[in-house]
Amino acid sequence: LHRTLYMFPPDSKFRISLAYFVTDNRVENFILAIIVLSCVVLAIDNPSQQSERKMTAIYAVEVVVTTIFTIEVVLKVIVFGFIQKPGSYLRDKWNILDFCVWFVSALDLLVGNNENLTVVKILRSFRALRPLRVIRQFESLRIVVRTLFHAILPCFQVGFLSLIVFYVCGIMCVSFFGGKLHACYHCLQGNVSDNLVQEQFAGATIAGRDTCWRVYPAQLNCFA
Repeated sequence: LHRTLYMFPPDSKFRISLAYFVTDNRVENFILAIIVLSCVVLAIDNPSQQSERKMTAIYAVEVVVTTIFTIEVVLKVIVFGFIQKPGSYLRDKWNILDFCVWFVSALDLLVGNNENLTVVKILRSFRALRPLRVIRQFESLRIVVRTLFHAILPCFQVGFLSLIVFYVCGIMCVSFFGGKLHACYHCLQGNVSDNLVQEQFAGATIAGRDTCWRVYPAQLNCFA
């Protein structure tokens, strides 16, 4: 263990008390409820179609949620340290995600509600990352996410191998079957180009028209 923020030693009673507090299951469940509340607020937020009263209420909820997240970050930095030593707050990948979500939310509040600014629109779009904080609260979800990230490279390798197989099969099919396929089409007044061979089917019709088979020469690369 080490001093956090160069002020709190490992045997500090204040730091020990905060450590019990931030790791308590009830506190974790409370933070989870706040995350769900923030997600609901994001879902109902529609700046183009809402009253001034509704916008004020949503803004008040945003301030409360961001304040709670700020307190959470400060307490965890006091308990674990910021980033200097192993085991610090930002040495954990999931804490980095939480910190980024909190930073964007806090910066959004500081910038204000001027929708004409491009930076405000960008910050508002990053609020969509808030539901990702739910992943940190459940070990099973974290396992799934880690598994998906580990599977990305093998999936690319399988896709590249499939592309090679399709490429080889395509070349072989063109070599063996080029010009030997047929296409069924509607006869157009019996006029067909001289370099195409057609055979009239007796009594066969599609959509009320006579049907013909075109046999395409090998030099044709696609169906007309």
